[in-house]
Amino acid sequence: MRNKFFEIFEQDNPLAIKYFEGSKPITEGLIKTYPINNTVKYIKRLFGLQDNQINVINKGDIHKILVMYENTPEKKNQMKKAMNLCGYEIANENTENIYNVVYQMYTQKFSDSLTYELKKKMEFLIHITPSYNKEKILQQGFVPKSKNEIFTYGNEVFFFTQDAPIIHIVDQVYQKDCKIRNNLNKHRYTLFKISLNKVPDNIKFEIDPNLDFAVRTKDNLSPKVIEGKPIDFNVVEKYNKLIKNFFK
Repeated sequence: MRNKFFEIFEQDNPLAIKYFEGSKPITEGLIKTYPINNTVKYIKRLFGLQDNQINVINKGDIHKILVMYENTPEKKNQMKKAMNLCGYEIANENTENIYNVVYQMYTQKFSDSLTYELKKKMEFLIHITPSYNKEKILQQGFVPKSKNEIFTYGNEVFFFTQDAPIIHIVDQVYQKDCKIRNNLNKHRYTLFKISLNKVPDNIKFEIDPNLDFAVRTKDNLSPKVIEGKPIDFNVVEKYNKLIKNFFK
């Protein structure tokens, strides 16, 4: 890999926009996502990756990039910056200690708005959160934040769509619950029903690249969009009940 990261702004870089505001370069990757094939070619060249070190996952309009390389703080920081400039953000990562390798999944930061289509086809969305967030949401609404115990992408709020199967929703929450180390926060969750009729038209919902039957938004949503009373539940009890019924 080249020593100077800012060689990303070289003349031969097909991704960079050669404009400057003062001493700071401006790139389109900060406001849009570049074509995935161009991004992959650039990342391979910049980091000297082999074909088996970078893979593309395409599912409809969802694009993901899986990279594998030597696990060092410097390289991880450089990869994150390079992907960010191309319009991609890290979703999750795993490490292999034996070979000192890191596996990272990057997803597109930007996509087209689905708000009009959602309002046309559906009546509501579903948001599930640990119960300790309940009162805060009732008072402040849904505020995008980056803290997430599974994924590490940016400031977003996630919702299941109306057509999401109940077993899919509960399974996703259950899988998340299994990864929580703090026993005080385990098992107890709250479900919010969001009325799409109450959501302003200028709120932008995008497809969630990491989860089926889900959308995300980087906008704040007022508590006024909440329909009815929130439902508290124990995810382990709900999961076990659904599994038992499934195998009857």
